[in-house]
Amino acid sequence: MKRLREMRQTNLRMKLGLLAIAFVLSGCQSSATKQETATPVAKPATVVTFAQANRCLDDLNDSDVGKRVFSQILYSPAIAREYSYLENSTQYLTDTQVELLKEFREKNKECRALRLQAFREYELKVQLTIFHNEIDQMFDELQNKRITIGQGNKQSNVIRARYQAEVRKFFDRSKEVDEERVG
Repeated sequence: MKRLREMRQTNLRMKLGLLAIAFVLSGCQSSATKQETATPVAKPATVVTFAQANRCLDDLNDSDVGKRVFSQILYSPAIAREYSYLENSTQYLTDTQVELLKEFREKNKECRALRLQAFREYELKVQLTIFHNEIDQMFDELQNKRITIGQGNKQSNVIRARYQAEVRKFFDRSKEVDEERVG
């Protein structure tokens, strides 16, 4: 019994760790739907993992576009700690930065789609969709120069914290159910 609990707790910690990484690096555009040509044979459903979604985000964040976004617009201590001044910037996006953020959002569509596919739990998909919508609204406000870079980063922090709290609640409830089954 004790070993089973320990294994479940380790599994839960691993899931939370993967989620934390995925959400710290998020800020992606709404999920993309690819148009496919009609084929008479149905394709088997592919299983998307968090590792694939995280790899997509890592690749984007390491790209030229990602590096420029995280050095000029979005602050992420996990990606570029040296740009912490972005959290308090009173600057609005320049036209060049608006285009840069649009490009970043476009490239993130695939990553978002992968993240949504990786979730098996409906409740978590709903929460991720809400998170993406709120981030998109913040991006729109930045691009339309209604908020400063600092205000955008502060909003982003609040949105991420709220989302992470919802994810934690979900896993806490799941843990309680698992303990009831074992106990």
